[in-house]
Amino acid sequence: MALQAVQRFGVDTTQLHLDSSSFSVDGSYLAATTSADTDAGMDDFQPITICRGYSRDQRPDLKQYMANLVCSRDGGVPLWLQVANGNQSDSQAFAGIMGEFAAQWQLDSL
Repeated sequence: MALQAVQRFGVDTTQLHLDSSSFSVDGSYLAATTSADTDAGMDDFQPITICRGYSRDQRPDLKQYMANLVCSRDGGVPLWLQVANGNQSDSQAFAGIMGEFAAQWQLDSL
């Protein structure tokens, strides 16, 4: 859908912005998938891990998950979203995230 919006509305994709946000949560969370996940045709489904990580909210007592968002530079049009483990390190993950984004998008063809 985002690729169609880029084409239809002429969104500038010459420069992109990637940032992550952490979302703190409270409660208990299962770490493993159930057999129902694989029965539903989700063979490559890889759930995230809700866990403790670097807390930007100064709440190391809470578990968290991350959201990585790629936006256009003109108006911040969201182009790609990925939810990630709560202990993701931006410096280690961002190169891989942009690689995944580039593999799914063919910006040169726009």
